[in-house]
Amino acid sequence: MNVYCARQAILNRRLNTVAYQLTFRHSLDDDDSDNSYQALSRLVSQQHFGVGFRTLTQSRKAVLPITQEAINEGIGRFLSPKDVVLELDASVSLPQTVYEECQRLFHQGFRFALVNYIPGQGWDEFVNFTRLVRYDFNQFDTAKLATVTEPLKKRNNIKLLAYGINNKEQLDRAKSLAFEFFQGSSFHQPEAIASRDIESNHILIMAIYAEVLKKDMNIDRIADLFQRDVSLSYKLLRFINSGVYELVRPIESIRQAIIYLGNETARKFVSLIATAHIDNGKPKELLTVSIIRARFCELIAERHCPEQSTRAFLVGLFSMLDSFLDLPMEEIVEQLPVDDDVKGALLGEANALQHILALVQSYEEGSWYWTQRWSNVCEIHPDKLPQLHQTSLIWAQACDNLKEENDEL
Repeated sequence: MNVYCARQAILNRRLNTVAYQLTFRHSLDDDDSDNSYQALSRLVSQQHFGVGFRTLTQSRKAVLPITQEAINEGIGRFLSPKDVVLELDASVSLPQTVYEECQRLFHQGFRFALVNYIPGQGWDEFVNFTRLVRYDFNQFDTAKLATVTEPLKKRNNIKLLAYGINNKEQLDRAKSLAFEFFQGSSFHQPEAIASRDIESNHILIMAIYAEVLKKDMNIDRIADLFQRDVSLSYKLLRFINSGVYELVRPIESIRQAIIYLGNETARKFVSLIATAHIDNGKPKELLTVSIIRARFCELIAERHCPEQSTRAFLVGLFSMLDSFLDLPMEEIVEQLPVDDDVKGALLGEANALQHILALVQSYEEGSWYWTQRWSNVCEIHPDKLPQLHQTSLIWAQACDNLKEENDEL
């Protein structure tokens, strides 16, 4: 299948290209860049794990606009500081958690760019991590630009980038204000680039996601699932051999790659791929709700039928696949690598797993009558459900953070 991104050159004072800004595009005809975390996930998954950013930028730096969500999700572990500059919007507030994570990335070698930074508006400490500050010439007049850039000119390690340079008059004005880099339509319009990506099996991705969410990851099971999909196997090996890690020798097998990554990064990698494969029109919240439901089903099963708890988790996780994929559940279950009890529950066939799912759905919908009815069937008192649901929410948040210290939840 074809995948798309936009590339726009960044030029120096001699008008030589020194870097490219890369953004995700939904199609060749799409003029609007999407800078959401989901879009960045797709850019990394489809382009970086595919042809590679170095190929797209002809071995120059790639400037990647990223969101604070992307920082919190750990996007840095999939990128090499040698290849990218991470660009953040300075017009929004800066949470302490984002600052601390960026500080950690800075000490790993990453450098940052800020967009439309104004002194005294909450980003002053962040300037210590910054090597490039970009200003939109369509938003600032000459006097304002002179004022906001004056403190930055005293820092030898910070360069100024003028964006929106569309004519010679603007270029001359930018040079007079000591800007060193330039970006705009008078030099280079954003160029849509089409690449080829191997189609991945969305259902298989969710099956792998279910495995990596477990406290005790089954490496052999995960490797087996990866090996069933050419695209996922290729991207995993492409990532592990991309230069992010200093390898003594290349990784040559899926199992070896997963072991080398370790549990935390393996979870992050699968989470990134899962986010990238959520359909364009689907909110990322669907994935969160699925995780909460999976854990809720598992906790109920542990009290009702402990031997079924693992299957109950899968039923909850996969119960929204029809919404993800816009396909009938009957068609989806044929491709799921699960047993008949799980498939039956997903199709609404009466069994213990289906009863648990029905209870969870009734609770989510706020239907007290059906919650009581299904609680009786599952032999659990309704008063226990709020605490179990709260536990599921906490666990889902831990999975969202995907940090090793939360593995005990």
